[in-house]
Formats: sequence, C-alpha cells, structure tokens
Amino acid sequence: MEPRTLWEMGDSVANGSRLAVRAAAFLVGSATRGGVVLTTRVPGELGHVVSDDGSIVSSLMLDPIEARGLAELLTRAAQEAEKAGPGLYSG
Repeated sequence: MEPRTLWEMGDSVANGSRLAVRAAAFLVGSATRGGVVLTTRVPGELGHVVSDDGSIVSSLMLDPIEARGLAELLTRAAQEAEKAGPGLYSG
C-alpha cells in the first residue's frame, strides 16, 4: 500500500533546487505509522551517483532564511505525522 499523504508543502530555493516536505501515514503490518518524506531535486552539478550500488548524493545549498523555512516545514510535517500513529521506525 502506498503511503497516504497527510500534509505537503513544496518550494524552490535560490540555487535552483526544489524541495517537498510531506507528512505521511504508512501501513506497517496492521498498524498505521507516521513518517516524514523529504524530496529534493537539485541542479546536475549538485547531485551525482557515488558508488557502484547506485547511491546518489545531492547537496541542497540554502541561505540562512531558506534553512529556517525548511526547519519550519520539517517541524510541521513531524507534527502532522505524529497524529497518524507511532513513528515509522519506532519499535
């Protein structure tokens, strides 16, 4: 089952990157768990494959105001995800 989106906000940043922050509910067994999904799209020079297993690294470079905005989005997403149930990876 795909995660159910509870809340989502996206934005572009000055270096040309785009990010989306999402609070989601995941079905794990028969229990609903809350989680936060952070998705980024960065310009080519800021992202690259780093190993034979296909791992990808991206650098989301932010100025201080953008970083504070991202912190606010992550906090809001965490609050919304907590309403769904225990954390996605909680024991």
